[in-house]
Amino acid sequence: GAPAAVSVFGANELTVDGGHITGGRAAGVAAMDGAIVHLQRATIRRGDAPAGGAVPGGAVPGGFGPLLDGWYGVDVSDSTVDLA
Repeated sequence: GAPAAVSVFGANELTVDGGHITGGRAAGVAAMDGAIVHLQRATIRRGDAPAGGAVPGGAVPGGFGPLLDGWYGVDVSDSTVDLA
């Protein structure tokens, strides 16, 4: 079937198995603050690159996956993060 479109707004705990999280910064790391998010074979696609405040340290050059792993309880094992 088609991958599920998931919104993390207001989520306390969210499990995404083989799904996709789409959208810009608001639907990305910043919205996951305080939530427990489990991503299994999932893809995070962000419409805009992280800016100051989105992640510790502001903008992130290059790959984003290793930085996401562990932040805000996010587990990105076997997952990919697409900043395009």
